[in-house]
Amino acid sequence: MNYCMKCGTRLPEDEKARFCPNCGAPLSQQMFYGEGTVSRRHHYAKETISLKARLIALLIALAVCFSVTSAGTFANVSSSEAQEIMQNLKQMQEMLEIAGVQMIYGNNLMYCLMMFIPVLGPFYGSFVLYSTGRILAVMSTEIGADPFFLFVALFLYPHSWLEYVSYSLAISESFWLLYSARYGVKGFRNELSNAAKAIAICAVLLLLGALAEIYLISSSPPQVRFISSMIHLA
Repeated sequence: MNYCMKCGTRLPEDEKARFCPNCGAPLSQQMFYGEGTVSRRHHYAKETISLKARLIALLIALAVCFSVTSAGTFANVSSSEAQEIMQNLKQMQEMLEIAGVQMIYGNNLMYCLMMFIPVLGPFYGSFVLYSTGRILAVMSTEIGADPFFLFVALFLYPHSWLEYVSYSLAISESFWLLYSARYGVKGFRNELSNAAKAIAICAVLLLLGALAEIYLISSSPPQVRFISSMIHLA
């Protein structure tokens, strides 16, 4: 039994058939795949990753993001590193007063785009989120708060969820890009269209998150604005 090289459809036994009954490709110009040897490329053309599978991957990535951040939150931070982190936070606060939404959105979007890269993206994302946890660890020492309380408090704000969902979507899509590559260039190219949609979704979510974040910082009382900005910038 033969299969069409163009679409992978099983061909009829009729030797007089001149065209593929599915795609209409001329059979006289093709070499056929024998039974059991339909290429992975054609299999991928028919196979679509279900929404359920993508949702499961997203939730797994989200759980990993939470875990990595919590690991950084409860990690020990040396006094010299704590001073360096606090100095960087103060510089970021000064820049925030000038750049505002552009700074928050630009940084978060850059982080997110890097996380889409197959193989490298998840490792880069883990580094970014672990660093976020270390900022929380430093803050817990500076203000005398329980690190677990700060970790939970971080997710009481809507922008945190928007950012983490975006990062999780990027990391899960990096997996699907890698998965699609096993079907060859065509499979990878097909998945790129889904990646483009995911990037667009992340861009919108991160913009909404940046707007919410700058609003929460600016609406904080002056006496607690620095602490508030540190929590939101973490």
